[in-house]
Amino acid sequence: MLSLRDVNAYYGKSHVLNDVTLSVRAGEIVSLLGRNGVGKTTLLKSIMGLLKQVSGEITFQGKSLRSLKAWKISRLGITYLPQERNVFPELTVAENMRIRVSTRGSKSEDIREVLESFPILSERLNQVANTLSGGERMILSLAAGLAADSDLIILDEPSAGVMPIFVDTMGALLQRKSKGGKAVFIVEQNLRLALTISDKVMIMDNGVIHYVGLPRELEKDRFTINQLLGVGT
Repeated sequence: MLSLRDVNAYYGKSHVLNDVTLSVRAGEIVSLLGRNGVGKTTLLKSIMGLLKQVSGEITFQGKSLRSLKAWKISRLGITYLPQERNVFPELTVAENMRIRVSTRGSKSEDIREVLESFPILSERLNQVANTLSGGERMILSLAAGLAADSDLIILDEPSAGVMPIFVDTMGALLQRKSKGGKAVFIVEQNLRLALTISDKVMIMDNGVIHYVGLPRELEKDRFTINQLLGVGT
């Protein structure tokens, strides 16, 4: 579904990504872990055409993304949820959902599944978004993105600032999406979430992917967790 080969990215003269190679298959959840500032978000922006200084091969379903603008990449069937959980503050919850899913289309069962997963939104469909709490606005942004009919879902730290109960709900929803054939690529710092829902985990440090393996293998590898993620044993 998604393939990167020898991808390098720069901010001016700063070399941020170094020969990154990875793949995400249909029906698979892949999590990329790493400390702050190691290049994870830069990688996602490189995939989505949001950076200019990028080299290497990036393909989605066999089609090169390198020469495409971000909106064209999205139209191919990719949902990208950045760290900024933006909503339209003057619109209602229902209107925010409608706008987000209209850009890629949606199936009624996708919208229903998301609202059933987050009943707090179902109870507030007619409420204006700027009257929601910060955590509720984050859930709204995530839910609207996950309701869109996309083949690949890319999320940048979706658990950040979200209550633990909603993190678990989101993880279960992503697993159902992957079982339905969607590909999911997550940048995360929440080790528990990644180990729980992923089919494959990777760890990045200083723009280089140093580890690729199964969640159960990483869970037992306390040395790697400590050295690359800074999580004590």
